[in-house]
Amino acid sequence: MVKWTDAAEGAFTDLQTALCNDPVLLAPDFNKEFILQTDASEVGLGAVLSQMAGEEEHPILYLSRKLLPREQKYAVVERECLAVKWAMETLRYYLLGRRFTLVTDHAPLQWM
Repeated sequence: MVKWTDAAEGAFTDLQTALCNDPVLLAPDFNKEFILQTDASEVGLGAVLSQMAGEEEHPILYLSRKLLPREQKYAVVERECLAVKWAMETLRYYLLGRRFTLVTDHAPLQWM
């Protein structure tokens, strides 16, 4: 059972306001550099493509997919690298021939 507190009500109201007032996704500007963030878990891959709008970073699109059973057996570094490869292939029409920043939380891949 969920206990609905004043803090939960405030958080819910803030979320409603954010979703209703500000654009959630930004239209891409192909004259600006893209930012690609990727991550992997034991069961899936995720990515966010974003750009800077003024001083703030705004998302353009979100991607995710479930790992195949054989991919779930990969080592962490392999799953994280798979997330980068998959996101770059999926978003190739946005990224091909353009400079972009790749962001990963996995230290062994930060040299990319």
